[in-house]
Amino acid sequence: MDLYEALSVFEIADKNNVNEDEVKSIYRKLCFLYHPDAHQNEDFKYYNDLISKINSAYEILKRHCAYKQNKSSFTNREEQRVKQQTEKEKILMDIIVKAYYASKAEIDKINSEFLDLFLSLPQKVGHMTTGGYRKPIAGYHHIDEIFENKSKAESKVMKKYIKMLALEFAEKYGIEINFLEVIGGDYINFLNNTYWYEKYINYQEQDDIKKLN
Repeated sequence: MDLYEALSVFEIADKNNVNEDEVKSIYRKLCFLYHPDAHQNEDFKYYNDLISKINSAYEILKRHCAYKQNKSSFTNREEQRVKQQTEKEKILMDIIVKAYYASKAEIDKINSEFLDLFLSLPQKVGHMTTGGYRKPIAGYHHIDEIFENKSKAESKVMKKYIKMLALEFAEKYGIEINFLEVIGGDYINFLNNTYWYEKYINYQEQDDIKKLN
């Protein structure tokens, strides 16, 4: 017996709307109506086969309802996970944007100093394909080092402000951050902490209650 036969036995039209309570209710009614003990003076084999068919249909429909319930629970969990991840990413982006604007003056200064240094380098005729190249400057073995140092300086400033804002966020919501465990100085990784979101939500809920009172 397949699902569609089971639905037919229970006279259920739509497999998507069937639920466990409905199945149990119909099963009880069918048992009362067609159990062989209720038809002792009639065709015993017919009713015995019929009740076996009803029992088989009941087992199939119970499994179908359990599958639907598990699928629904998984869908709800997945929706909740996506919602939480979206909220985390919004908080992360807010910290990064704030850090960008907070660090802008220092990063602009680094860019200005880099431009002054780069423009001060003397040129000499070199490769025909490049039209020339710049000589190394004192303290640098290669021109690429200047670009690399500029990038490192910008990253250091940005991380400084991210750390500062991450700490402010953590202190506000009672979240612990162990920066010694942060990999590669990327202080925003504290958002991967398993429990921080629950603390954040709890704080928000308590804050809402206070506002209502």
